[in-house]
Amino acid sequence: MAKALIDFISELNHDFSILEKTRKKVEVLFSNGDLTRKETEQIYGTLFLNAFIIFEDFIEEFFLSLVTGEIDSPKVKPKIIIENRRVAREIVFSGRGYVDWFPYEEQTLKLANVFFKKGLPFTILDNKDSPILKRLCYIRNALAHKSTYSLRLFQDKVLASVPLTQREKYPPTFLRSYFRLSPAQTRYELYVLEMMNVAIKLCKVKQVAF
Repeated sequence: MAKALIDFISELNHDFSILEKTRKKVEVLFSNGDLTRKETEQIYGTLFLNAFIIFEDFIEEFFLSLVTGEIDSPKVKPKIIIENRRVAREIVFSGRGYVDWFPYEEQTLKLANVFFKKGLPFTILDNKDSPILKRLCYIRNALAHKSTYSLRLFQDKVLASVPLTQREKYPPTFLRSYFRLSPAQTRYELYVLEMMNVAIKLCKVKQVAF
């Protein structure tokens, strides 16, 4: 059964909403003294990693659904349609158990140009989107790997010129810090919103209220 583009956005929003409910509960627990500040900040790091995984899964599912023709999009022209999902997965994954979809320009766009004419819809993203995707990847790597290299890139590429307290200059504390105060929005919330906006752009659907 064909899947509508809006279905991908609805499912992504649903998954992000579950994380947001968790975030709000964590803040209540912190306010009540049931969680320490350090525990709360560590949870923010975990929430971001989960959000990033959800976003990666969206990219993968969207890509495979286009390759198999499960999505009817007149502006997207697969170079070849592989109707069998298992076979499509094996071909796209080149026999491996997984695909690294990030860094986006090096991984997703490379595959998109192989399987789709003009790489669409994955090449629809522009110069404003590229820094966002790179920033998300730097944060993910700093949280997941905690290597000297990944933390240095986080410091150089994400924190550069951002006014922060010394405590806020670490990935989990950075995510809980405020991007703006009115209305209040943490950087974690900002980055999840940016993931959603990129997904909406890829699916070529207008911003909708959920």
